[in-house]
Amino acid sequence: MARITAAIENGEHITIYGDYDVDGITSATIMKEALESIGADPEVYIPNRFTDGYGPNLAAYQRLANAGTQLLITTDNGIAGAEPIAWAMANGMDVVVTDHHELAPTLPEAVAVVHPRYPGSEYPFGQLSGAGVALKVATALLGEVPVESIDLAALGAVADVVSLTDENRIFVQVGLQMMRNNPRVGLAALMEAAGVDPATVNEITIGFALAPRLNAIGRMGDATEGVTLLSTFDEDEAKLLAGKINQTNSERQALVKSIYAEASAMARDDQHRGLAALVLAHPDWHQGVLGIVASRIVEDTGKRQLS
Repeated sequence: MARITAAIENGEHITIYGDYDVDGITSATIMKEALESIGADPEVYIPNRFTDGYGPNLAAYQRLANAGTQLLITTDNGIAGAEPIAWAMANGMDVVVTDHHELAPTLPEAVAVVHPRYPGSEYPFGQLSGAGVALKVATALLGEVPVESIDLAALGAVADVVSLTDENRIFVQVGLQMMRNNPRVGLAALMEAAGVDPATVNEITIGFALAPRLNAIGRMGDATEGVTLLSTFDEDEAKLLAGKINQTNSERQALVKSIYAEASAMARDDQHRGLAALVLAHPDWHQGVLGIVASRIVEDTGKRQLS
């Protein structure tokens, strides 16, 4: 934590490098709120699914370094980014990694790597989500648990389908109470847009109403608005963003329905029906929703697919 504290004290340009899914959005928001509460003014960079891909991207790192970033903090990614992180460290941009994904064969040589299953760490619970790891880092920075961010840790944990046991169970229980009794401005607006009564929010609500809407913006374009929504205190801004995100989710649903119909017909045509594995493709299919469609085709056919 010393490097982060020093960056804040020295007024350095700090960038939080998140991810475009719900766990990535919530972990970046947790880190943003923690840093702001101790005097930082961090930039948040959410990679674009279509141009940056997942996790550390050398071109993106180079752009951020050229724009003046001195300290880069990853959230929900980075453990598999040894090469881009090595470039950053060699070119004047320090990197702190916070992640929870499977450990890569070659671990990054960053200023620090915070991971619940890092070799030799002996942390007692290895199933934290990215948002859970971010909450732990925030706790270390602040010297106390940032209770106001536990709702985000709950959202990230449920959306990322991590084990809802041990610490995650506590985060979700407390977070759900927060969402029911006094939801943050952005979540209240998203619930309203989704037709959800805050008093009824539970894990199913997150999994089937809130998370799909936040995931939709990353599937269809730029997920940065998710961080803005979750961190805003402006009710008008929240209502505007929630409405936009809800509309994006409707567009995502329409795309899934259309592509699924085409892919399903293709899977059952004479060319594909008898194959042991399916390779389905079309130049007009939207890349951001193919995973959803592929999962449905798997359920329908019981076959393996590449899409």
